Amino acid sequence: MCRPAAGGCDVAESCNGSSDNCPPDALRPSGFVCRPAAGDCDVSETCSGSSAACPADAFRPASTECRASTSVCDPAENCTGSSASCPADAHSPDSDADGLCDAADNCPSDPNPGQQDDDGDGIGNACDPCNNIIPVSVSKPNLTIGRLTTPPGDDRFKFKGQMVLPHPYNPPLDPLTKGVRVVVYNSMNGTVLDATIPGGPYNSATKAGWKVNASHTTWTYRNAGTVMPLVSGINKVTVKDSSSRSPGLIKFGVGGKNGNYPVPPSKIPVKGDMVIDSPKAMTGQCGEATFPGPPPFIPACIFYSGGATLKCK
Repeated sequence: MCRPAAGGCDVAESCNGSSDNCPPDALRPSGFVCRPAAGDCDVSETCSGSSAACPADAFRPASTECRASTSVCDPAENCTGSSASCPADAHSPDSDADGLCDAADNCPSDPNPGQQDDDGDGIGNACDPCNNIIPVSVSKPNLTIGRLTTPPGDDRFKFKGQMVLPHPYNPPLDPLTKGVRVVVYNSMNGTVLDATIPGGPYNSATKAGWKVNASHTTWTYRNAGTVMPLVSGINKVTVKDSSSRSPGLIKFGVGGKNGNYPVPPSKIPVKGDMVIDSPKAMTGQCGEATFPGPPPFIPACIFYSGGATLKCK
């Protein structure tokens, strides 16, 4: 050998036995693999044909998928951009340990291995505030959310309608003791508002609680919010039993202020649940207001005032 290799892309030269001179310095050809890939996120380096050195070790970019997803519970892994190895195979969490990952679980926080969903709304019985199995639909629904374009914490909310519940009532209507629950979902079943209004008679000291009329047909909740914090901004609820006119007919109204009810245009229409047998109406004492639209078909949801107000009716 008269000239050793000076790098991964150089070759050693040897005397030919017939010349006093060492042969000309030669390099490995372009494309010659001088450093093989050391993992799924590494790349092979090849000689340039004009340099003795093998190019610097490079890795696949972080956007490169190195292990494909096998199911909704097994997300794909991507390279890190700084390592030759694909990250360890990770699986989606199962927060409630019921054997189904959160991504596939219709009640991620409540164990329900059977995934029962009697009303077929995509929310499992175990966590559905309104298992609307009758079903009960809210008629003449009207839902308004205002001040959406201002900073969070000053939103306004109104929700009213009427529904016909199974009659005679079982259990008896009792918002004074049980309170009510109001839930609003966006079009992706994300929660916009979930307010469980507690039972309890009106207290003049706290300026919060329920009042009921003498005939026990109208229940009214008020909360000034000055002593007792508002629940998700809800400051007024009215439940009226109109069974004397039509058996099972319930009229309701809910008002809120200083809340945070984000609804982007990409996630309408919304839907609202009014739960009388709070907190979960396993008995069917609840109703669902939907606004499928789209306009001009009604009921539907429409933004006004440059997106500041959402009206659904």
